[in-house]
Amino acid sequence: MKQTRVLTSKKKIEEERNKLEAQRLASQTLKVAKDAEAYANRQLVRAGLTPQERAELERNMNKDKWESIGKMRFDGVYMLQDGKTTSSDGDGFLSKFIGAQMGKDMLSKKSSK
Repeated sequence: MKQTRVLTSKKKIEEERNKLEAQRLASQTLKVAKDAEAYANRQLVRAGLTPQERAELERNMNKDKWESIGKMRFDGVYMLQDGKTTSSDGDGFLSKFIGAQMGKDMLSKKSSK
């Protein structure tokens, strides 16, 4: 009877060791798989966009930009500035444009009266 209990105890201890070892191997397998996945993700982030993806992105951005420019309408007022003349009074292009727009508005008000 005592021998049977000892053998049963040894068998239970061996089963528990086997379960523990199986769980340890399962957790190591999971860790290795997750580490490999994390490594692959880090490499993808590090690599950035592929040249094809980058070219496609730039093409789409430029397409949108040129479509927007193509939709712009100007009222026949074009201001050109040659590279030789510079303004010493500090007026930039924006102030010249606003002044031209105001002058155009004044002319259109005079002609409508």
